[in-house]
Amino acid sequence: IEDYSTAIDKGTKNAAIYYLRGAAYQGIGDYPHVIEDCNAALKLDPKYGAAYSMRGNAFSEIQDYQRAADDFSAALKLDPKDAEIYYNRGFNYWIMGDTKRAIADYSAALKLGAKEARIYYFRGAAYRDQGDNKHAVEDLSEAIKLDPERRIAYSTRGNVYSALGDKKKAIEDYSAAIALDASDAATFIARGDLYFALGDNQRTIEDHSAAIKLDPKNAEAYVSRGNAYGALGDTKRAIEDYKAGARLDHKPAQEYLTSQGVKW
Repeated sequence: IEDYSTAIDKGTKNAAIYYLRGAAYQGIGDYPHVIEDCNAALKLDPKYGAAYSMRGNAFSEIQDYQRAADDFSAALKLDPKDAEIYYNRGFNYWIMGDTKRAIADYSAALKLGAKEARIYYFRGAAYRDQGDNKHAVEDLSEAIKLDPERRIAYSTRGNVYSALGDKKKAIEDYSAAIALDASDAATFIARGDLYFALGDNQRTIEDHSAAIKLDPKNAEAYVSRGNAYGALGDTKRAIEDYKAGARLDHKPAQEYLTSQGVKW
């Protein structure tokens, strides 16, 4: 950065040097300076596609997703066959909730030959958000095939299977996700809820206990574990869990305990 700055201070005014300094700023996560340098580069060369892309990434990092998408659109006008730019724009559309455009961009990236797990995963997630579970399962399965270590693909596909009512496959996916990374409380809760629906109260308790250990302030985990204790006839432990949930502002637990005359 110092060398590029020295060159600029000495009068070297070309788009490439601003772009290179911006890339150096990007390497240390200084996104405001990335944007400044890309602005300078584009002022000198309005057709500098890489500068639009880098500025788009910087806008995305600071959560200015619309500007990011606009920059990627500008970059695509200059290079309409760059799969990475379609992927990046698709991600920003997805974050903004524009699943239709996101899917179109991910599909364009795949059509250009970028057969990558991350692209199938995010397109699958976008299909899921649209309620298109069939295509979601297809894409998430392809993501897993390409990258069997992608934990989030298993948990997301598990959510889709759960929505479809296929509890067995959902549990299998949640279990695979946990085997890869047992640090996500939400996955334990999701699997535990399915065990409860299947009447397996002991495994329900185990999963929600694991979730509570990971996230001690998760009210839902306490209440769900309390339901399992209640189903087993352990009223004392059930009430203790409901109390814990109520103290964490779980409204149904508060209402139930109040109706029973129990203080929390």
